[in-house]
Amino acid sequence: MVHVRPFDARDTDAVVARVRAQLLDAHVREPFINDAFDEVDFARALRAQHAPLWVALRGGRIVGHLYGAILDDARGTSAWVGPDGASFDDLDVLAALYAQAGSHWFQRGAHEHWVWIANRDDAFFPWSELGFAKEHRRGVVRLRDVEPVALSTGYRVRTGGVGDLDVARELDAVLDEAQREGPNFFFAEAAPGEGITDTLEDPEVRLHVLERDDHVLAQCVTYPLDLRRGSFDGVVHLSGVVVRDEFRRRGLGAALVTQVLATLRD
Repeated sequence: MVHVRPFDARDTDAVVARVRAQLLDAHVREPFINDAFDEVDFARALRAQHAPLWVALRGGRIVGHLYGAILDDARGTSAWVGPDGASFDDLDVLAALYAQAGSHWFQRGAHEHWVWIANRDDAFFPWSELGFAKEHRRGVVRLRDVEPVALSTGYRVRTGGVGDLDVARELDAVLDEAQREGPNFFFAEAAPGEGITDTLEDPEVRLHVLERDDHVLAQCVTYPLDLRRGSFDGVVHLSGVVVRDEFRRRGLGAALVTQVLATLRD
């Protein structure tokens, strides 16, 4: 039988050990996941945290933990479980933990619950059994391994600027419409293309466009990714890839992405 109770400072070493082992296992399975882990710093954070953290016990031994940060953003109030926010020995343990945590989050007004997990079917399965669906999947590639796809004469990739804002909004609206088709995307009410406007206000974000005869056919955005659990220094995030309908299936998206990544590497 699984018993769930609030975290106590005496649980610190057990939770630290679980997170450490989990991160090491993820690194062994996927070397792009950084296994660097400051146990002292994490232990200090556990003891200092104010939001509820639950631990699960079976036979007097800790067999899982669950913590979610309550955040307010454009989506409303939501609970976010980071890569070190959950561990569990089996589905029964996760179900017992989530019964407690989920109820608390709902009481706090957090009706959207998000979990950051390794991009593997076996990591997703237990959460799917509780009704979670996949929202985003992120891939990773070593920049030195990127081979840029050549473009035909007349096409070019360049960094976008203020003069591209209107077309950036237009293409972003196309992307929004495609993503609304699912499988389970959530969108706050916003004017078409408003998202890209907010994104480009960040000085670290770059807009990249692919054009022919001064006509923009595709775009994407990049920005440096903050160092976080499981990541490395020098990581760049690329997203928002969209190609105009009439120019799809010509390899333009692949050319845009690979040329942008190669430029960032160089």
